[in-house]
Amino acid sequence: MNIQGPMDDKKRIRFFISHLLFIISLASIYFIPYVEKAAGDVFLPPQTRPVRFFIIGVLTLVFFFYCYFIKSFKESGVSLAEKSGLSVYVWMSTAAALLLLCASRAVLSTDLYEYSMRARMFAVYGLNPYLHVPREIGGDMFYPLILWKGTPECYGPVWVLTGAFHTLFFRDSVALTSLMHKLVLFFFYMMTGYFFYKLSRRSYPEDYRVMTAAFILNPLLIMMTLVDGHNEIVMMAFLLASLYYLYREENVLSFLLFTAAVMVKFVCVLFSPLVFIHIIFGPGKKKTAARLASVAVGVLLSAGLAAVVWAPFGWESVIAVIDYYKGVGSTFWPDSIPYAVFFLLGKTGLSVPQAAVADIFSLAFVLVYLYLAFRFFKGVKNDRNALFSAAALMMLTLLFTNYSPFQTWYFLWALPFIFLGQFRMKPALVIILSYFLILTFWKRMSVLAVPAIFIYFIAVIFGRRCKECIFP
Repeated sequence: MNIQGPMDDKKRIRFFISHLLFIISLASIYFIPYVEKAAGDVFLPPQTRPVRFFIIGVLTLVFFFYCYFIKSFKESGVSLAEKSGLSVYVWMSTAAALLLLCASRAVLSTDLYEYSMRARMFAVYGLNPYLHVPREIGGDMFYPLILWKGTPECYGPVWVLTGAFHTLFFRDSVALTSLMHKLVLFFFYMMTGYFFYKLSRRSYPEDYRVMTAAFILNPLLIMMTLVDGHNEIVMMAFLLASLYYLYREENVLSFLLFTAAVMVKFVCVLFSPLVFIHIIFGPGKKKTAARLASVAVGVLLSAGLAAVVWAPFGWESVIAVIDYYKGVGSTFWPDSIPYAVFFLLGKTGLSVPQAAVADIFSLAFVLVYLYLAFRFFKGVKNDRNALFSAAALMMLTLLFTNYSPFQTWYFLWALPFIFLGQFRMKPALVIILSYFLILTFWKRMSVLAVPAIFIYFIAVIFGRRCKECIFP
């Protein structure tokens, strides 16, 4: 008696239903701006309580159906690489939902418009965005939509040049410029998914399909990239491509891609010790002399690439960026964990200067960072996923010790490495942090980090029986 067939059919039907529910919930995000408009809430993020609760409800459903879909995907055994009616449906419906979100207005942040404003300064008005501010072109169509009117460009030149490219197509339309911006991000979103797929296939040959789906369809990643249009995905695409070629021992190409990632967002320079350690001391067929030679060539060419992309802006722009981050680094941000500690110490009667609290957290980051680099050095030959684990922990440590401005989308710096690294209950860690950090638009990150981490540790302690429920 054959009972395998009917059971497989039930699992495939459950997979189909779970995917349909997830796609519908994703598509519903498109209509959030219309609800905001109907409620008369013009702020980003929305400020009226009913709109807030509505958005939280929608996003909660998205996360719920995301979990249901990933679990059903693993249990069904469906292969989306095979040509079948089911796989065509999944690919087409998912692409349609994601492209619909590309056409949506921003929901939680003005950064979508901030990027375009500064790109237009360079591409349309011929102004250096590192040395000029949006206030100088107050008549621009994006000016009423932005918040940081007196702030110069603070991202790398690769990002500025990317923005300058897409803003040239639709100079007189906010909607079409924003759509073009998101289509560019959609390209890097697919590029990120491709290199994540290649890396996960190398590290997790039995579970890479589910892992790739869980990563690329993570609601926080989709929300921050295709709805609010943040540029983390561009840095991530170059960074994952760099690591892919690093593992293939194509070190020079890896260096160039890594430099491109740094020239999008400077924060990923923190990964550079891991790259150097892996090239010189990691596993591979090349001898030490060849490795050192590739480092020398890679550094030289990367310096040339950096010089080329900075050339349109001049050396004074580099100085302006350094000065900007010095100013940011002196800010004690109220939505950070260090500030929460400072606040609670004050409530207990302990008078500790802000500078002292900031210094303690900075020292903590440096010590943890050096420990992780040393631990990676010791295990680089034996642990094929050591780089991913070290990178994830470095970024999480930065997020939780940083006392300068914290934003929800910064978690994306760590997201792919949590998936690719060795962590207990990875599904719980990813889902809990992704969901709670979505809520930081209305609550202090320091407040929400406490229940998020508490719930994760409870899951680790009491949920070991289901730690393979989605992927290892």
